[in-house]
Amino acid sequence: MSLTAQQAAQHLLRLKAAEEGFLGWVRLVQPKWVLPSFHKHLIKALDLLEKNELTSHYGKSAAERQKIEKVPVRNLLITMPPRHGKSTYGSVLFPAYFMAKKPNRFLMSTSYNSQLATDFGRQVRDLCQEPVVSQTFPDFEMSPDSRAVDQWRTTSGGAAYFIGVGGTTSGRAANMLIFDDPFKSREEAESATQRNKVWNYYVSALSTRLQPDNEGTPPSQIHIQTRWHPDDLAGRLMQTDDWNEGRWLHINFKAIEDLEIPGEKVSRAQLPKDDPQYLEGTKLQKLSHGKRYITKTVKTALWDERFSLEDLERRQRLNPREFASLYQQTPYIEGGNLIRSHWWRTYPSDMKPERFVSLIIACDTAFKAKEDNDYSVMLVMGLDTSGDIYVVENHRGRYEFPELKRRMITLNNLWRGKGLRGIYIEDKASGQSLIQELKRESGVSVIPYKVSNDKVSRLNAVLPLIEGGRVFLPSTANWLDNFYDECQTFPSGTYDDQVDALSIGLDVLARTPATGEYYKPPAFTLDFNDKSFWSNPKEFGKGKKPTWKGWGE
Repeated sequence: MSLTAQQAAQHLLRLKAAEEGFLGWVRLVQPKWVLPSFHKHLIKALDLLEKNELTSHYGKSAAERQKIEKVPVRNLLITMPPRHGKSTYGSVLFPAYFMAKKPNRFLMSTSYNSQLATDFGRQVRDLCQEPVVSQTFPDFEMSPDSRAVDQWRTTSGGAAYFIGVGGTTSGRAANMLIFDDPFKSREEAESATQRNKVWNYYVSALSTRLQPDNEGTPPSQIHIQTRWHPDDLAGRLMQTDDWNEGRWLHINFKAIEDLEIPGEKVSRAQLPKDDPQYLEGTKLQKLSHGKRYITKTVKTALWDERFSLEDLERRQRLNPREFASLYQQTPYIEGGNLIRSHWWRTYPSDMKPERFVSLIIACDTAFKAKEDNDYSVMLVMGLDTSGDIYVVENHRGRYEFPELKRRMITLNNLWRGKGLRGIYIEDKASGQSLIQELKRESGVSVIPYKVSNDKVSRLNAVLPLIEGGRVFLPSTANWLDNFYDECQTFPSGTYDDQVDALSIGLDVLARTPATGEYYKPPAFTLDFNDKSFWSNPKEFGKGKKPTWKGWGE
């Protein structure tokens, strides 16, 4: 069938768009698809990664971008519900595009078993042999003597490998590593043996294959999965130094999201007192001098055209734990979940109280930096005049003793001019030597924290503060995902360091009167240009109730 001149022109435009970007490629090979917004979001991220243009600012608001350094990102973690298109894009369409665009590159795609990996390889190979591929990328040609479904080569010297967990990687290179769903079932994910197998295979086999391409572009990783367990591959990646240092970008799609409706406000008086937003409205009224309205939020389905909100809520009622893992990407262990996720309150990350009644650093310490050792955690926490408690910063890592001491001194110096009351360290074997060392330092107020009960009992003692909506977290922070995961799975999770430090901080601040004058640091310590902390320096020291910029305006 011959094309008209107009059809031929349109076809050429589609080929040009496919050559220029991944979105154009998707529309070329799947012209009848109607792309939902979250698919476009995913496509854009993959496109930027392929072009070596993905940065830490991707997907962040303007306020968030001001708080984090813009750095290149070569590692992408995508978590999303099942049957929402993750494998279609991550393991079929994108690998084909990646190889066709520059056929001298090496790609390695891995799944939980060889059968699934081979199936993906077959789909990618067949797609690459479609006529539109050679029309879009004339340099691409598959080698005639190497077209197996699990590995094939190009005439330009590139190759694509499709292997299951445990498959051989020897002699194979990867400029792009894709790991799609490392576990096939909850039974596998619940097995510590299987989780260790997957992790060890990734660390010792897959990650060692990464290398720059022929043009010197650094290698990339894409991990795309649904969550099964707090200690799954995604959970372990979130524990790494690379993650804590911002070398990963996490795109998290939840099946059900709370969506703010701009311009729509609801009176606090119209809400039942057991509605979570009632507490937010109460807080808002306190902070904004009588303004009683909060922005209206509604529950919305991520892909409503295929999975309606009603259907998703029905699945949630049938199996809350399964839904939390697979659909909301917040897995927890049976027997954990002492802290309910909806108890947390948040405040805008770019807005901090002008002054706290009390400001402390709560610590849980460990001194060895080996990978299998516990973490040290330092939480900067503040108490306001309403009796609410704010987690301002979270510093977490595996440190040797000298580095841990140095980090605590640095934190002390950063915050003592802003009302720091002291550094609270659990008075136990791992903390006693640190306490003694810090006491010798000039200007460091270290306070030993005595414990008599176990970790669960200590958390239960302060749990009403969280349940009552009195504990606030920054709405966006690079440590939030890991913090939520640990709290969600406590006491059955792999780590409990953040929960322990939180319990210390809440216990100390809950015993502190929330009345009286604000701490007034010496004038020479104030930085009036630091507007992220001091929103209205002219009122400093006048005994006025602080105002929060942006809330209730």
